[in-house]
Amino acid sequence: MKISIVVLTYNHEKYLTECIESILNQEIHDEYEILIGNDKSPDNTEKILKKYEKNEKIKIYNRTENIGATKNLLDLLEKSQGEYIALLEGDDYWVDNKKLLKQIDILDKNKEYVLCLTQSLTVDENSKIIGEKQIDISKIDSIKKLFFYRGGIPTGTVIFRNIFKNTVDKEVKKLLTSSNIIGDLSLFSYLINYGNFYNLKEKTGAYRYITNSGTSYSAMNSYKQGLELEKVVKEILNYDKTDNEFLKLYLNRIQYKLLKNNWKYLKTLSLWEKIDVFKYIMLLPYYNLKYSNIKKEVKKNAENK
Repeated sequence: MKISIVVLTYNHEKYLTECIESILNQEIHDEYEILIGNDKSPDNTEKILKKYEKNEKIKIYNRTENIGATKNLLDLLEKSQGEYIALLEGDDYWVDNKKLLKQIDILDKNKEYVLCLTQSLTVDENSKIIGEKQIDISKIDSIKKLFFYRGGIPTGTVIFRNIFKNTVDKEVKKLLTSSNIIGDLSLFSYLINYGNFYNLKEKTGAYRYITNSGTSYSAMNSYKQGLELEKVVKEILNYDKTDNEFLKLYLNRIQYKLLKNNWKYLKTLSLWEKIDVFKYIMLLPYYNLKYSNIKKEVKKNAENK
């Protein structure tokens, strides 16, 4: 099996057909499978999926209870049999029918890359183009660079080597499910340990940006987004020991913003976390300068490669 295409869906009845058809329109010469995890959607998602039940390439998993986006993803990753895995959410879609061919070719020829991403259009709920999602660098080769550029990585365009065929250990499972909502940053932080990320600077996908409804990260207010991001960064810090100083600084910045947003957040912190945050606040100009210098160094390094 060359590639497994993993699709996560929840309440995507308006968009799911467009998503699936964009996969089926791909020019794929190798054997492939499509794994769709429906996280007990209360809308007509299951009814729409019934139309594809007879397609031997498609494996549908209708959850009997809502398990959350990251547990849904983890289960599908463990079930994937392909040499590579491609990700797509049920409200996004691909716009280049040769997308998979191009990315597979890059990964086949360049063993130092564990993941290949591309640029993406950004569309609204009516598929109207409202912008683009992309990064301008050719390669991500460190946890720092990943964190500074993560917002521009269109998750629905990525393909990566399948390192999940064997049983995933408890620590990795804990990392990948640290938040119910945010799964991409945890996954990317894990994959960066296995190789570099290559950026194919072509638009191959469409990322749907909806802020007025739903349970997605983009639909949350900034405080809730911060709480979810805090969970993820804490677990990455727990798991990845390659750059603790930077990750700790990044975590402190999140916690400071949460505290500014809502003082009740202080009650959620342990005594040592409170001490740590107040230390950060007391030396805020120093830490801001330190963060700014790290960011400049990373961007300068990225431009020179």
